[in-house]
Amino acid sequence: MWLFIPIGPIVALIFGIIKWASGAGKSKSENDGYDISIRQPDEKQQKQFKSEEINISTPGHETSGIRGILVMSGPMTGCKVAIADGETINLGKDQKLTHLVFTKEYGKVSRLHCTAAYSDKFKKYYVTDCSANGTYFTDGTRLAKGVRTPMQPGTTLLLADDSCKVQLL
Repeated sequence: MWLFIPIGPIVALIFGIIKWASGAGKSKSENDGYDISIRQPDEKQQKQFKSEEINISTPGHETSGIRGILVMSGPMTGCKVAIADGETINLGKDQKLTHLVFTKEYGKVSRLHCTAAYSDKFKKYYVTDCSANGTYFTDGTRLAKGVRTPMQPGTTLLLADDSCKVQLL
């Protein structure tokens, strides 16, 4: 008789406990109280920000100081993220996929909008558009989706539209 114990509820309970313990059951609105969500830079980036000065230039001109991305419009204006040589960072709205997480006020920015990397060897950024809404140069030219596009420091990009401008430092 003991062989007929229903094991379905027991298995469901075990999976429920595993899901709860792994954090998969957390609600999506846990960070609603925060205006800005930026991942903490690693130790190397923190030292870089503290020891070097950022000088912003106009597009097409070299900048001095550290390399990174500066948000130039919207509620997150002034937020910046450093990029180490060879490192790729992701920009978008999804906290799990991106390093620079844009708030809901940036309506057309995608979950994973684009990626950016910097090469000391070539002194260039490499930006890849990953969005449906597009990443644009300020003249309105759209980056090819999924193509790694080389860019000079000082270039300003639009993530979807004018409401989200970022500059490659």
